[in-house]
Amino acid sequence: MRRIERMAGGHMQGVDSVLLKIDAQGNEDRVLRGAAGIMNRISAIQVELSLVPLYAGQLLFEEMRREMESPGYAPFAIFPGGVSRNTGQTAQWDGFLVRKSMAVGS
Repeated sequence: MRRIERMAGGHMQGVDSVLLKIDAQGNEDRVLRGAAGIMNRISAIQVELSLVPLYAGQLLFEEMRREMESPGYAPFAIFPGGVSRNTGQTAQWDGFLVRKSMAVGS
């Protein structure tokens, strides 16, 4: 594994605004920590937000929301994600978060 901030640096030359899409099977918080050095250049983040535990050690929706607030992101849109075929329960939402300065009411 390598940190995103190390991998992305060369690809972000001359770019002011970046969308980070995270699909990391329960490791979303670790991906965010690996991007700490470039968060100031990320305008929006798309991430799976689990409502129920699907992977060992993963953060659930409310914990991930707080994790995203810390570097300055606010929910912009939430879309239905994974739904259990057996029960019909929504297990995940797809969240689209933007810098608080871009959110409604800012």
